[in-house]
Amino acid sequence: RGLLKRGASWPVTWTLATPIWTQAQSKPDPGGILADLLDVLIPKDISPSATELLVHEKIWEQARSIKNYDAMLRQGVAWLDQQAQLNGSSSGYLGLSFAQKNQCVAIALKNPPMTLPRVFMERLMEDAFRFYYTQLEAYKHIKDMKPIQPVGYPKHHRSP
Repeated sequence: RGLLKRGASWPVTWTLATPIWTQAQSKPDPGGILADLLDVLIPKDISPSATELLVHEKIWEQARSIKNYDAMLRQGVAWLDQQAQLNGSSSGYLGLSFAQKNQCVAIALKNPPMTLPRVFMERLMEDAFRFYYTQLEAYKHIKDMKPIQPVGYPKHHRSP
């Protein structure tokens, strides 16, 4: 009964995360949507873009070793493409402008916690930033810039 009572709220949530991702895909990132999204999250400026530092390859490599991570990535990519088509892009996510792609990111992050779009975007951002900023190439164009505390905090267990 509780499930039926909650059914009234399904249309709003369902339109945000419609499961079109059930189709099997042979390539990890058909069309390069994930790679393109990573370049939206970490675009090229004086530092290289995410794809220039091969972050997309590191993400897919990680997906091979974490249960369900690959499925989450594929489903998130399919959701992005569907979201673009729902918003009028006949060519899907890759046909959007940079600003529209940023809007897709914002929509994903506005979804309720524990929904596919939000989990996909939060996890992808966390992993992408980690893979990107652990590479010294990300810093070489910024004078005297290095990762903060590259060896950690060796005396963290002591009081200041």
